[in-house]
This record gives sequence, structure tokens and C-alpha cells, in this order.
Amino acid sequence: MLFLALPTPDKEIFIQKYKHDLGVSVLLGIGGAIDVKAGLVRRAPLFLRRIGLEGIHRAMQNPLNYGKRYFTLYPAFISFVIKELFNKKKI
Repeated sequence: MLFLALPTPDKEIFIQKYKHDLGVSVLLGIGGAIDVKAGLVRRAPLFLRRIGLEGIHRAMQNPLNYGKRYFTLYPAFISFVIKELFNKKKI
């Protein structure tokens, strides 16, 4: 088993590139889980986790690292989330 504590998308790229060369049966990208367990960052409130917006909380805690990724590289995702939130209210 190999646990990768690399940021996104680095861990996904590493897994895709080297999965056949490493000789391990399980490759798991754990990202920032170690930072959370070490107490370096706090998890998002439960309501944000339940609606899938934990990333917003991460961006607010560390805007230099996550802010660019979430707010400039993923504008289509953010637009989609906002549209979905408004669509759920209409149902």
C-alpha cells in the first residue's frame, strides 16, 4: 500500500504515471488528511461537508494555496455549484 500526501492534482498525476511501475496493490491519495490529523488545519463545519463544499472552507483557511486553484482555475465548477444550489431550492 502506498499513501500519497500530495496536493491535487499532483497525487492523481503521480498515480496515473507510476501505478504500474511501483509494484503496490493499493495507491491512495490522502491529500491534506495528515494536516488535519496533525491539527495544522481544521475541517470544515459539518453542514459544508454534507453539501460538498469543504473546499470553500479550505480556501478561506489558506487562500494563497487553495484560493487560486478554487477561484481562478475552477470557475466552471463554482458556476455549476451555484446553479445546482438554486435548482434545489426550486424543487
